[in-house]
Amino acid sequence: GGRSFTPPQFTPLQEIRKQTGMLRSRLALLFALLLTVVDCGGRAPDSGPSRPNDLNEASRKEVEQLVHAADAAHKEWAKTRDVAALARSITAQTRIVELLPRSAEARVSLGNELYLSTDDAGAEQQARVAIELDENNPRALKLLGRVLVQLSRPAEGLPFLQRAISLAPADGECWHKVGSVYFELGDLPAAAAAFYTAGALHHAPLSWLSAAHILHKLKSPKAYPAYWAALKMDPGFHDAWHDLSFSLSSENRHALAEVAARKTVELQRTADNLFGLGNQIMSQKRYEEAASVYREGAALNPAKIELMHNLGYCAHLTGDLPGAVSAALVTARLYLDRPPGAPEDVGSSGSGPMYLA
Repeated sequence: GGRSFTPPQFTPLQEIRKQTGMLRSRLALLFALLLTVVDCGGRAPDSGPSRPNDLNEASRKEVEQLVHAADAAHKEWAKTRDVAALARSITAQTRIVELLPRSAEARVSLGNELYLSTDDAGAEQQARVAIELDENNPRALKLLGRVLVQLSRPAEGLPFLQRAISLAPADGECWHKVGSVYFELGDLPAAAAAFYTAGALHHAPLSWLSAAHILHKLKSPKAYPAYWAALKMDPGFHDAWHDLSFSLSSENRHALAEVAARKTVELQRTADNLFGLGNQIMSQKRYEEAASVYREGAALNPAKIELMHNLGYCAHLTGDLPGAVSAALVTARLYLDRPPGAPEDVGSSGSGPMYLA
């Protein structure tokens, strides 16, 4: 809601996949080749070892070496997002599953790496086999739930995530994922409770911000303590300051909203953030100061129509008629030159005619 803010989408997986590089075409063939040695058609194998102790000494040593290799490769990927490192981890995990085909833990470890590689089908297969081997394995249940959500089947994935939480109630990451599913399904009270729990358990600023964002929508007094929890953990959390400023502004608490808006500008000096700061100053009738902030924003993005409109408005109120006319003409031209199919109001309800006037 509002012209100055677009609520962020709190989906950590999106950031992970962006950093991974999304090299699907090159990796897909590699992963398909790797999986041929462990493909059970989605069913658990009828026989085979499930623990290292079931192996001979040479195979036990090989498993131990593979575990260390997979762990090192995963840590390298987590640090560098190098897809080659992730591929090495999958190679090692695949060999472990080949040696221990009835190990639910080994299949979950492989499935998690496949999930990170964007091979959702492979991850789902490994998760289902792991659950068949051990129906009370919380890691397998969480993995399958996450994969199903990623495959746009949130209602199907939620029961697996809930079951995982019932078995491992201290898993803050799983609570966060449950909150994301509830939010997607439109159950805001349940989403807020899940995110709040995730924040308390996982000590993650993103979980606290997600809780705060929804709690404010629900007009809960717990919203602001959740904001402070996120910012105490990460004072440089731009999205938290941005969301906090918007929430305060929506309650007409513009002086406090200005403080939060100034933090966003301090962290990222962008036209959008300067627009938000100018709005809070303008709402307190400090029009000359607001106009100065809008001018700085316009220098960064002269095509931001709402900013140019507010600049003209403040210039008019401070007696700067040439500046007001100039900004108004730019605003009108931006409105008239909007691309085909753009909303009639260009982001502000009913404001198109006002731009022209």
